[in-house]
Amino acid sequence: MKRLITIVAMAATLVAASSLTPPVLPMFVRNPYLNAWFGSARAEPWESWPMFWTKRELGFSVMVHIPSSKTVFPLVGRLHDVLDSNSTQ
Repeated sequence: MKRLITIVAMAATLVAASSLTPPVLPMFVRNPYLNAWFGSARAEPWESWPMFWTKRELGFSVMVHIPSSKTVFPLVGRLHDVLDSNSTQ
């Protein structure tokens, strides 16, 4: 009986821990001077720019190209903001 209670308690802890979402997620971290973070871990990664540890935005983005459909999707960063402003010039 004691073992069953332990197993149930461990399962409940794992379920609660898997639902946690931190406020920021590391994108890459090399050292204190070379790192980037997702500023909003609860939102889609293309909704905001990645940020430096000082909370300044980085102009870093990743796009995915699908050759069969000839489409490009933003994966990280708000590059579509830059593309929209350049297309009007």
